[in-house]
Amino acid sequence: MQEQKFDDRGLVLVSDGDLHQPHSSPATDFVSLITPVDIANHPKLLRKVPYTNRSMFNSTMRRPLSDYTRASLQKDSAAQHRSIVEILSIPGQTMISRRGGKKGRQRDIAIMQHRLIERNLASSSTSSSSSSSVSSTSNRPNTRSTSQAPILNSIARSVALTREGHYRRAVRAISSTTPLVDTSQSDKLLLLQRLHPLPLPHDSVLPVLPSNSPLVTVDADEGLVKIIRHMVNGSAPGPSGWTAEMVRVLTEDEDCFTGLAMLLQDITNGTLPDSIKPFLLPSNLIGLDKNSGASVRPIAIGEIFYRIAAYRGQLYVQQAAKDLLQPIQLGVGVSGGCESIVHNLQHALEQTDQPLAALPIDFKNAFNSVSRKTMLETLYSHPGLQYIWRLVDFAYSAPSNLYVRAPDRSLWPGIYSAQGVRQGDPLSSLLFALTIHPVYEAVILQHPSCV
Repeated sequence: MQEQKFDDRGLVLVSDGDLHQPHSSPATDFVSLITPVDIANHPKLLRKVPYTNRSMFNSTMRRPLSDYTRASLQKDSAAQHRSIVEILSIPGQTMISRRGGKKGRQRDIAIMQHRLIERNLASSSTSSSSSSSVSSTSNRPNTRSTSQAPILNSIARSVALTREGHYRRAVRAISSTTPLVDTSQSDKLLLLQRLHPLPLPHDSVLPVLPSNSPLVTVDADEGLVKIIRHMVNGSAPGPSGWTAEMVRVLTEDEDCFTGLAMLLQDITNGTLPDSIKPFLLPSNLIGLDKNSGASVRPIAIGEIFYRIAAYRGQLYVQQAAKDLLQPIQLGVGVSGGCESIVHNLQHALEQTDQPLAALPIDFKNAFNSVSRKTMLETLYSHPGLQYIWRLVDFAYSAPSNLYVRAPDRSLWPGIYSAQGVRQGDPLSSLLFALTIHPVYEAVILQHPSCV
């Protein structure tokens, strides 16, 4: 692998051959017309597959996932690209939702069934598939409503989560005192953009993935099913609209589950073509109000397929990470770690025979400011974390788009995650803690009397 370099926009410099694979069929031409923004610019979608539509949904997904399995085994990068783009496009083409109570939900289910049947029929003809899919992605209007008051949005989300059985998340949604910022305001967009700096010149050339990075296997077994079920928690979808609830349905079909496991394996190993990164790695960027509107806390919501791979990788290296970070850091892989820190600090401060003082330290815009170069160098220096080397290289060796709403209410891919880690990535806490750990060790070494 060659060293990565960035242009003045923070985009990775790659050759035309990496971006444009040779196409040999009308289906390929159709896929080449779809951009990541087309996939992300969809109306409001259903969050889960209705029970009555599960069989048809898996029937629709079986062909592209089987195609992906075949393309991966044959190491056909162009076919992998086509299959992934088709997979990501399906929710926006078939699962459009409109509010309207019980009758509205029944209508949405019926429309979804019709669209799935229509899509299955169209997929039997390459030309029909081409014209149908393009009209339902790049040319469709964005009908997503964003005009409601924040409290009404909170109520609607709480009701939806309650219906799905996610009661804790529903309570948090209705009781949260931290509102989302209105990203249609130019000043809020500017705040979000400032929180995502481009790398400095000396940090723009990233370290090369070590040659001894192992390839891992992701099996379509009960262990993977448990991981996916754990992620079915009502969390928001990424740009394409795919949710963990939808992915869980794929585990009920053998062909779909095999293709899903193969896709997660290729993400974990970073063996996908570079041309697919703009489709799998973008995130929806939202801002939480901070300091009464003076600042914003950015949260990046990535594609569920990457998030599943990242969460699975984090589980596999959890013990090794704990051994590296303890006893200095207890925030990664330690149950009740934050509570332990508070109790230990309180106990130390109450000791009368040895007076102590506590110095609170906070990093400004921490996750988005750490050097990505230093992060990768630190990660590659720990053999115990080899399992996620390729995954992290895939996710962070090039900038990725962060989608927000522009003042005209359209998607605006004008912000990039080019430095630090994406806050919302299951690996973000581990990678940040790992990067900053040498600083803590140096402080303790120079001041051994510090607790």
